[in-house]
Amino acid sequence: MRRSDAANAIQGEERLAFKPANENLIGADDERLSALRRRIGWICHILRFGAPITFIWGVSEDVINAADTAALSKSVAYLFGENVVQPIADWQRLALFACSLPSTMAHLALAYNAWLLFSGYLAGRIFTVDAARLIQRCGVSGIASVILNLLMRPLVVPILAATRPAGAQLAVSSMPYLGSGDLHSFIFYLALIGLAHIQKVAAELYSENGQIV
Repeated sequence: MRRSDAANAIQGEERLAFKPANENLIGADDERLSALRRRIGWICHILRFGAPITFIWGVSEDVINAADTAALSKSVAYLFGENVVQPIADWQRLALFACSLPSTMAHLALAYNAWLLFSGYLAGRIFTVDAARLIQRCGVSGIASVILNLLMRPLVVPILAATRPAGAQLAVSSMPYLGSGDLHSFIFYLALIGLAHIQKVAAELYSENGQIV
């Protein structure tokens, strides 16, 4: 290669500008990006506020359920028969609420990342590496919430049965620890992780190629 060609190549490489993680693959002033933001703006508002509202709703239900004596009594009657009357101790209420805490913390992480993701979309940070990472974190947090919830469910029966009357036997042969809703949620969150990997790789490839400015 001639010296002048080598010099031009070096100068060309110095002019390569790589997109930072929070910069879009297309320019912020691109009309397509503005049009997309207008189309999805209302969806982003609903989802970014819906995520924390759903979290608060879930925590409220856990607190109410743990304090609801009538509901807990119905659970005992379901497990041991209609004739079994069992007092619910305070430690049992606390234990039932504690069983929901691991899944609740994962749900909190999901709500937080969803807020950041859709707030970023509203600000125009859509086709970025950071957005892909937030999608991935939402998926991971969601899967963690589902798995932790499944792991805690088998503890509910022993907690309720701890103060059962002597000789009381389970009136049900098995408990539905896994439902179709759990599988649907798992698949949805797994799909989010897959989409995040696709967007992240696309953004990184664009960054590595760069643009001459």
